[in-house]
Amino acid sequence: MPPLVGSASASKRSDNVVRNVARKRNPVSVKEAMTEVPAHEAPLVLKTDTPVQVRVEQESDAASGAMPKESDEIIMADGSRRIRRRKKKLKKEKSKALLIFIVVWMVIISSVFYLFKSGDDSKRDQDEGFADEESIIAARNRLFAGEHSPKINASFKAFLGQFEPGQRLQFIDQSSRLSLQFNRFYRSAVFPTPEGEIAARVRNVIEIKSGPDPVLGLETIWLDRKGGILETVHVHDGEAWKLDWEAFGPYSTSPWVLFVSGTERSEGVFRLYMRKMKSLDDSKRFFVKFYAPPAFGESDRKASSLDVESPEVEVNTRSALGQQFIEVLENHQNKDFFLGSVFPHYDPEGYLRVTVKLVWESNEKGEPVLVLKELISPSWYGQRIVDTLDDFDPGTGDELEGKIETDEETEPEKVNPILKDE
Repeated sequence: MPPLVGSASASKRSDNVVRNVARKRNPVSVKEAMTEVPAHEAPLVLKTDTPVQVRVEQESDAASGAMPKESDEIIMADGSRRIRRRKKKLKKEKSKALLIFIVVWMVIISSVFYLFKSGDDSKRDQDEGFADEESIIAARNRLFAGEHSPKINASFKAFLGQFEPGQRLQFIDQSSRLSLQFNRFYRSAVFPTPEGEIAARVRNVIEIKSGPDPVLGLETIWLDRKGGILETVHVHDGEAWKLDWEAFGPYSTSPWVLFVSGTERSEGVFRLYMRKMKSLDDSKRFFVKFYAPPAFGESDRKASSLDVESPEVEVNTRSALGQQFIEVLENHQNKDFFLGSVFPHYDPEGYLRVTVKLVWESNEKGEPVLVLKELISPSWYGQRIVDTLDDFDPGTGDELEGKIETDEETEPEKVNPILKDE
């Protein structure tokens, strides 16, 4: 019986459908598909070594909900497939951000390095400028001392060689203003008489006023044959070099021994040594003591040689006067002496030269208490030098002396300070 054509065709179509369904359920490679597909239905494969890129859009996984990913599918010559995923755009953005960060960081580092280098160069230039200025000042001072020391030496030796007060006055600065004080001072004090010839051991130029036309003075430390010490400061009054006698004395408006004992006057201006007392807490107050300067001929300037000390004097730390004293104490501790004076280098450790106004007052119990009223100068310099400075009130000393002096008719008028270089 001949085969049924219709039945055979139907059976063949049925087999093809089954194979197509199976292929969808179980995907096979291109190579396997080519072996299973009849020769007349097989696709044409080009024999070439160059991979063929086929762009495939993958469908999203319905189960996971993942977004479709873009990829490159490469079909090799042997029919195998290779899939190359494209780099994510986010990775490129991260790389770009990292590059920008590195560049910015390098710019910051370079800027900081440049600033530090510029600061070092500026500091070095500033230090060199200060060094140059100090060298110029040192050279100026050497020339100044060399030029004027012979005249100053002759003037001071002539002063010591006089025996009459009137003759001595012609060698001191502001003699007309100080004549009364000069004569009164040496009624109780002994005029210095060196043993043998004196010699200048130390010279120091002080700049009393700076500027294009500076005012200068000359400090000198003298020694006699037995080691007696004399200190002098000479200033120019416009005509000649004169001795700052107030510093030479050193002059006080009342004898210190009598004032401390309370037997003479209740107030005065004194040139003394000052020492700060040790304390556990100086935040609110501190205490100081004052000592008489050493007399001429005392070559041993140790603290043990200083006598006639005052009672402890209380100073309010937070007051203007207290802050002024603290600044002076700190400067002295740092060897930053007033006007660059050389004299404090030879003083006892911890003792400061001051010119102060002291007053005896009564406390609540009616007991006498020594009170510090004013710091006139952190030195023993005379009124002319103090007048020339801006740091202190120029009229303080003279006003006080005018109040204390009883014989006003014999008190000469104050000479206007004129300090000039010769």
